[in-house]
Amino acid sequence: MANEKRRTLCCSVRVAELKNISAKAVKITCHDGSSDIFPKSGIFGQDYEVQKCDAYWIAKWLLQKKSITYSDKKQAWCADDGTVSHVSFVTHIPTYVEPKENNEIPSLLAD
Repeated sequence: MANEKRRTLCCSVRVAELKNISAKAVKITCHDGSSDIFPKSGIFGQDYEVQKCDAYWIAKWLLQKKSITYSDKKQAWCADDGTVSHVSFVTHIPTYVEPKENNEIPSLLAD
């Protein structure tokens, strides 16, 4: 158990401004003008896949308590050391099977 990394589900949040306000907190402002104060421990690093603006990996449980705008379309499991494991959702659609004419099991029928 000592070798296992603690992982947190995070969302990629596009940010207009990230400003340090203390040693343990930052103020995040989004492009729509919404802003809130976050602990630095809830921010797991920058999302470098986003090209047009800055984006950061922020803990989803923390985002649900705050008032900034975010989308949960892009999620990942982030470890404390900064490594990211992406989450992908796959929908399985089973194939249709035609029912048999008689699907009674003789050994289960009552005498």
